[in-house]
Amino acid sequence: MKTYQPSNIAPSQGVAILAASSLVSGVAIGGATAFISKFIYRKHTRD
Repeated sequence: MKTYQPSNIAPSQGVAILAASSLVSGVAIGGATAFISKFIYRKHTRD
């Protein structure tokens, strides 16, 4: 049996999907974190 020889070349479509999904998930996580922090900050500064 031959040993596995990786090509070390990522397909451009795979790289594009990875970049797009990381961008979307980063924006979603960042937006959720900002919303939650504003909600908590508002709640604590009312008193």
